[in-house]
Order: sequence, then structure tokens, then C-alpha cells
Amino acid sequence: MRDLLSRSGVHDVGRLNDHQIRNEARSLLRSAAALRNLAEVHALLTFASAIGDPDRTGLRALFRRAIELLDFSVAPGMGLLYAGQYSTYLEPWMGADDRLTEEIRAAEPLPSGAADKTTIAHTTGGRWLLPWNLRYLLGSTGEDEVWTRATIRFIEALSGQATVLLSGSEFNLVLQNLPPHPIYSVPGIKRVIYWLDGSSKLLKNPVDALFGDGISKVAYGKPVLFRAPK
Repeated sequence: MRDLLSRSGVHDVGRLNDHQIRNEARSLLRSAAALRNLAEVHALLTFASAIGDPDRTGLRALFRRAIELLDFSVAPGMGLLYAGQYSTYLEPWMGADDRLTEEIRAAEPLPSGAADKTTIAHTTGGRWLLPWNLRYLLGSTGEDEVWTRATIRFIEALSGQATVLLSGSEFNLVLQNLPPHPIYSVPGIKRVIYWLDGSSKLLKNPVDALFGDGISKVAYGKPVLFRAPK
């Protein structure tokens, strides 16, 4: 921590006592944007999270900086979104979908036809974020903010086809109406595949094609495919 403070312009660090070091670290939290790399962010996070009564405002700024630096990219055509991510990305300024954080943390097994896809939890950025106790450090709202920002970066880095898991009611809505969604405006995404997450009994009059090659449509200039596990 003393090395980081010294590199950040704090003079005579060697003469500071532990109380003064903590105060300087709290000040550095508020200027998180100036941190140059993830090693510096990690060092400050480790120090700040060990302090009783953490400065949540400063820690939020620090995690925002981390998300700017982290890599959430996946191989072309391999990205998969949970329903909570898909819903949150629709209107991120309205706050996170209730499912967002829990779905990412739970990392439930994917449907067989999509089992080879990569979720945000398995990206370099996701693996960096998951070990932190975000609920304790930032509160539930702060934790959701972290995953909302990370989700935006994850989606906007996707290329090729993007796979989306949706529950029965959501799957039916998109299949029948194809409502507007900003995922269709992501330049790198060339095709969207919707997978039913759950029992096919929730579908309204499903056709056999859903359980085979899928139902193809076009939405907002991009090909769309709907599929359901058998």
C-alpha cells in the first residue's frame, strides 16, 4: 500500500503511521480514475476492504475503474446472456433486473444445446469480480451496479451470434412479437439465438421445429433463431 501511495504522489510515505496510511488510502479511493492498471486497483481494493466500516462511495468508484480495465470478451459466437442481463440491458438506467446478480453468481448448468457457450462469469473480467464480497462492500444496490456495468461491457464486446436464455413467458413474448431491444444495435452481433430456459410446458402451442433446428425469423435487420431443449 505504501508503494502505491508513493507512486500516486504522496510524499514521505515512510514517515506515515498506520492511521495516516488509512487516511491517505481513503483519499486515493476518491480518485480511482487515476489508477493505471488492475494491479493498482487490486492493491487498493484489498487494503480498503480490510478496513472496518468501508467507504462505499469510494469503493464504488474503484470497482467502476476496475470494470473499465477488465476484459469481458469471449470468442466470436460464444457469448451467452442470462435473462436478467437481457432485461437489464434493455433499460440499464432503470436499475438492474432482480435476477441479474443471482443468475451470474449461481452459474447454473446451461441447456444442452447451449452448454458450450461462455457466460460473463467465465470471462477474465467475471472471474476477477466474482471472488469479491460485493454485497458486503457495496450493499445490494452497489453490487447490482457492478454487474450492470459489467454486463454492458460484456454485451457490447460480443461478436458473431449471441445466445440469450429466456424463461417461458419471456420466450413466448419475444417469439410472438419480437419487441425492440438494444441488443440488435450492437455492431458486433450478427445473429441472436433465443433458448428456452426451463420446461417446454410453459410454451403456448409449441411447434416441433423449436425442438429441432429452431424457428428462424428476422428482427431489426438481423437473423434470429428460437430453440428449446427437448
